[in-house]
Amino acid sequence: MTPPPAKRLVILHLAGIGDLLMGRRALQAIRTAYPASRIALVTFRKTREVAALIPGVDERYVLEEGWSLGAAIRNLWTVMQLRRGQFDLAVHLYQVYRPIGVLKLAVLLRLIGAARTIGRDTDGKGWGFDQKIPERSADSLHEVERQCAFVQQLGCPVPDAAEPLLVDPRDQQAAEQWLRERDVAPQAVLIGVHAGGARLGHRWPWRAFSDAAQELEQRYGARILLTGNRAERGVVNQIASRLAHPLIAAGELSFGQMACLLQRCRLFLTNDSGPMHLAAALDVPLVAVVGPTDPTRYGPYPLTRPRQRILHAMPCAPCYRFRCAGHEALARVPVRVVVEAARAILDGQPSSGIVQVSMRKRVLHIHTLPVISGSGLNTWYSMCGQRDAGYEVELACAGGGQLLDLVRQQGMGVHELRHMVRSVHPLHDVLVIGELWQLMRRGRYHLIHTHNSKAGIVGRIAAKLAGVPVVVHTYHSCVFAYPHLPRWRRYVFLWMERAVTPLTDYFIVISEALHEAFVAAKITPPDRVAVIYSGIEVTQFQQAGDTNGLRHELGLSPQDIVLGTVARLDVGKGHEELLDVMARVAPRYAQVKLLCIGDGPLRAHLDAQIQRRGLRDCVRLVGERRDIAQLTHVFDIAVLASHYEGMGRVLLEAQAAGKPVVATRAGGIPDIVNDGETGYLVPPGASDAFAAAVERLVADAALRQRMGAAAARWVTERFSSRRMCEQIQALYARLV
Repeated sequence: MTPPPAKRLVILHLAGIGDLLMGRRALQAIRTAYPASRIALVTFRKTREVAALIPGVDERYVLEEGWSLGAAIRNLWTVMQLRRGQFDLAVHLYQVYRPIGVLKLAVLLRLIGAARTIGRDTDGKGWGFDQKIPERSADSLHEVERQCAFVQQLGCPVPDAAEPLLVDPRDQQAAEQWLRERDVAPQAVLIGVHAGGARLGHRWPWRAFSDAAQELEQRYGARILLTGNRAERGVVNQIASRLAHPLIAAGELSFGQMACLLQRCRLFLTNDSGPMHLAAALDVPLVAVVGPTDPTRYGPYPLTRPRQRILHAMPCAPCYRFRCAGHEALARVPVRVVVEAARAILDGQPSSGIVQVSMRKRVLHIHTLPVISGSGLNTWYSMCGQRDAGYEVELACAGGGQLLDLVRQQGMGVHELRHMVRSVHPLHDVLVIGELWQLMRRGRYHLIHTHNSKAGIVGRIAAKLAGVPVVVHTYHSCVFAYPHLPRWRRYVFLWMERAVTPLTDYFIVISEALHEAFVAAKITPPDRVAVIYSGIEVTQFQQAGDTNGLRHELGLSPQDIVLGTVARLDVGKGHEELLDVMARVAPRYAQVKLLCIGDGPLRAHLDAQIQRRGLRDCVRLVGERRDIAQLTHVFDIAVLASHYEGMGRVLLEAQAAGKPVVATRAGGIPDIVNDGETGYLVPPGASDAFAAAVERLVADAALRQRMGAAAARWVTERFSSRRMCEQIQALYARLV
């Protein structure tokens, strides 16, 4: 086929830097077919420096993106210049796939006024061209091959490879001078890192870049060259702050000078399509982290170029809707995988092609309050175990508590919910469902795991609306069975739990007592519920530490026999019954002291009761503490007088520390205390029986020691957090 005659051609390539670099072979083919013709190239302003490096172009014109008045005036001037060029032929090289893009292109072509227009008719959308070359977007060809096929159908001979970029010798000298000024020796190992990108959804997180750069810097004694534009100086400075001797080139050099620096690099690491295509054009060894796009069509070409690794992740790719507002996509690519790819290239191992990064399953836990409670620690241990098993785990919770600090310290994701409140509040509850819906849509989680009554209800509704594949809920207590709540509130909770049951794929209960209660209430179907006891970190509570120092801090003497309780100061936790016990025990045993760890709405009331009953010398309200494991070793006897408990994990912690317990026979407590062996159980509200059990242990040190040793063995064998995590992960494996 003979190319259409033309003395003056204008080629439109209105796309990004990477797209223009992918068009070099097609541009060269047109130049070869029209050796004597005058060829003009029209690009966007953001790619004008790249256009200057492409050979075979006689004139270059720039159009502005955006709708500002200044951009419109400058574009009008450019179009007037193009129209005066009286071009015989206008060729549009890039595909158009959006209606608005087709319309704008048709208007531009008419304004330019070329005698004839030719373009790619992608899926029938090329109606603005005089001559249309049909193609299908579903074809598996790479964009370079698509453009070559397009010009080939025009009669242009396609070369086997594109000509090298036009590197100005002055840029080369400026780049060498820049390196000398920073004491970079000619033989130094230089590794380029570009962490920018137009959209957060296409970026690998800067901390991941920093971790990878740190490891490569230390292993190879490399200097890390940080590139980018002026707008990316912030993220470049963040990465540089964690490196020993960074070279910051962001916003300091021209594109040509940057190209010369890249040629000096032993390796280039980036997630930005423009720089990765530039590295491929310069034949620089490359590790490209690719997310929501299809690298087989838009990756650095050729895909099998030696010393090139393309790490592709993101199960929803390709995505052209740019929904991700943050790093959700590429955050799933592990640093380890990127570093291994870089090391393979730097160590001279055969390395090329696309590597599909196996994606970790994403789990979001939803908890009501950010407090170190039984359910909070259950959630925390579950998250740690799942992270170690390879899951990507995050927590959504009300803001401003110690549970969030624990999660952040372990590097797991935290989402603070502005409208999550503990009590029923119609407005806040609707708003928090909206918050969670947005979070779930953005995070694309494989599984949602809710905890507590409030978080369980709003979380499961949001998960249903967001279309999350699997929803698991853990019952840590039985709110509708709380005897201290008004009957109408218990009925409301019961009705709401039944209403969200169909939205749940599987239920976990933390004790047999809860299992029986929920099955009897027709909330949990028997075939969709598992009993998984809430575990504890046993070794953490087996290490005693300096108890004498803690006793002194708390105003306790070494001779004092300490009764210790860890519970929220709230209705139903039995603190008033413990004051009754102390009123009976203290007169007979002056060395007995009660230590109450925790805070809550009843603190002022309990303080007044202690004062009124003359118990100030023997009862301490310590408040909320983080050092629960150390404080537990201050106890001689652990006590818990709750009217209802889902399980009572604080008793597990005390038994793991080798402490005998006295507790009420409430909820799931009988499942975790071996009555008569590791402690004593009494009916809820029976203060006299409770006091008698306490006196039995106070009077007999040998009995305390014997029961404590039995308690430690009992918990270690049955209630470790490791065992709990293994059981939950086995459940996940069945569901996801």
